[in-house]
Formats: sequence, structure tokens, C-alpha cells
Amino acid sequence: MIEHRPLRRLVVTFDAERYSHRDHDGQRDVQTGITEVMRAADPEQRLRSLEWDRQPQGDAILAVLPPGTVEAEAISDFIGGLYSALHHHNRSRNEAYRLRLRVSFDQGNIAVGDNGFVGNAVVAACRVRDSDLLRDALAHNPEADLVVAVSDSVYTDVVAHGEHELYRWEFTRRTAEAKNFSAPVWLHVPEVREDERGRGASPGKSPVAPTTDGFSFTEVDLRDSQGANLGRVGGDFNNHFG
Repeated sequence: MIEHRPLRRLVVTFDAERYSHRDHDGQRDVQTGITEVMRAADPEQRLRSLEWDRQPQGDAILAVLPPGTVEAEAISDFIGGLYSALHHHNRSRNEAYRLRLRVSFDQGNIAVGDNGFVGNAVVAACRVRDSDLLRDALAHNPEADLVVAVSDSVYTDVVAHGEHELYRWEFTRRTAEAKNFSAPVWLHVPEVREDERGRGASPGKSPVAPTTDGFSFTEVDLRDSQGANLGRVGGDFNNHFG
């Protein structure tokens, strides 16, 4: 367990879509699925996820990463691990039993209280996770198994530097809002690979949630002269590169 004195940590939290709409067996299935996916996302323990301090929340997990964590590596590898784990978990399930996650990262001074973690970063990560922004992002990207938001500080300190396969053009600046809460975040919807398409949206489309910041954006694929995919760009270029 992390110390009672505040120390700077990276925090990640995620929960499942439509948990409350399921019956008891369905909710148990979600809880089991979240635990299995969490373990499968780091099978070789490169991220030492078994050492993460966790606060289970039924359909959600709140975790604080250990000291010395390389944040770019942890964020990139965990997103990739969750993507693969969710794909394998969901591929034999019908739509009603599919597990889809809203994921939120933040950083800040975090301590342990009598009944859980203490710190503004923990509160903010959970508020963003539960915000309409992430709920709408899942709703508007029916083929995606997860959507991710990182705080403005995580984007500035980590993502913007382009290390460990974190690319800033894959994140779009948005505003997450909840009761008595509003914060800028950077939204990322992992692109569905061509060999994994077939659910929800038509192949070739990558819908995104409409912006709440007063502008709209479009994502497009860049291809070379041979038709090979060079990656995706999109969003507000002033926010990305200004």
C-alpha cells in the first residue's frame, strides 16, 4: 500500500459500460471480466501491475502505480494491453455480453486515507471516467472496446513528447464536465484494426463523439502511393500543434 503522506503518482481508473443495466449474473460476469482483462493486459508483468495499489469499485478499478513508473511506457503499454485483452475477451461474446471500458489517467499527489485513496488527481480521474464525454465517445464509436482520456497535465508532461508510441495527433482536446466539475482532457479512441472490424459501424468508418468545445473535427487516414496506411490524423490542429 502506498504511504499515508502525499506522494506524486500516476493514477488510472476504468469502468464498464451499462453495468447497471445488467442482472445479477450479468454484473458478476462484468466484475469477473474486468479482473481477467486487467490481468491479461500485462501478462508478462512488464508494468508490474500486480504491485499497483488498487481500490476495487465493483464495475470499476482505481489503481495507483508504484514509484519509479515510466509514465509514457505505462500509459502506452497499458492501453495496448487493454485493447488486446478486450478483443480476446469479447470475440466469442454477443453484443449483450460485450465488455467495453471508459479509461482515465491523471497524475498528482496521492495518499491513503482510512477508506481509500486521497488526492485531487484521484477525484478528477474518476469524474472524467464517469463523464458524459467518455460515455458519448463509446456510444459514437460502436466498434471500439475502449475509450481513453488523459488529463491536461499527463498530456503536456507525457503524451506531447511522443515517446513510447504515444502520438499526440491521436489525442483530441476536449472538456469533461460533471456536477461541480469541469476540466480539459485529451480524448483517444484506439483505431479498430481492419482484421477486427465487423461490429457496430460500417468498415472504413471511425465515428467520434461530437465536440462540446464549440468546434467539430474529422479524422482521416493517410496512405502512401501504394495504399499502405500511414496513420490517422484529425481533430483541432491548433490544439495539437499550436
